[in-house]
Order: sequence, then structure tokens, then C-alpha cells
Amino acid sequence: MLWVNLDYQVSGYLAVYGSITTLDGAAHELALFAEADGGTQPLVGPNAVAQDAFVLLELDFDPANGTVSVWADGASLPAATLARRNVENYDQFATILAPQGTGEFDELWIATCTP
Repeated sequence: MLWVNLDYQVSGYLAVYGSITTLDGAAHELALFAEADGGTQPLVGPNAVAQDAFVLLELDFDPANGTVSVWADGASLPAATLARRNVENYDQFATILAPQGTGEFDELWIATCTP
């Protein structure tokens, strides 16, 4: 699981998270979501991923229009405009973990780019 809080403003922030899951131990799927005031908003997926494979996931957030571009293993995936959490929150963080089973993470890289 990957969770990133971003685009902090006085009026709130964006919470984006995703995971690779399996129901039967054979088929694996990648999905991304935004946690909004109205509940969970699906952004991407579910998209099939190979079992036991490292998946290169790239997110590029554009604060000017509130969208995120997503690539999995170099393939562009369709994504939606993000909904915001409209609460004050100063816990600026990113989290990666394997909450229900085993998982391996090779690298996490977060960069802020000047527009």
C-alpha cells in the first residue's frame, strides 16, 4: 500500500492511496484512490499486474488543475480529477507498507517541482 498526502492549502489537502491486491492468490490488481470528504473516490483501476513482479508506479500531480497522471510499468493509465479533504491537517507524510501479507518495496521517491 502507498499513501501520500499532498497539495496542502488552508482549505485542505489531497490524500491519494493505492495498493496491489489479490482475492485468490493468483490474479493481482493495482488500484488507486483519493480519500475525499464524501468518501473514497476511485482514480485508477483495477488494472491487472503480474504475480510476484515489481511494479513501477509513477504519479504526477498537477496542482493547477487538480489532476494526477498515472503510469504503471511505463503504460499511461486513465485518472480522474482529485477530490480534496476540506479539513486542516499538518501531517505531511507518505507511507508505504504491506498490511496483509508480504511485500517488497525497492524505492520511494517524492519530488516537488517548481511549475
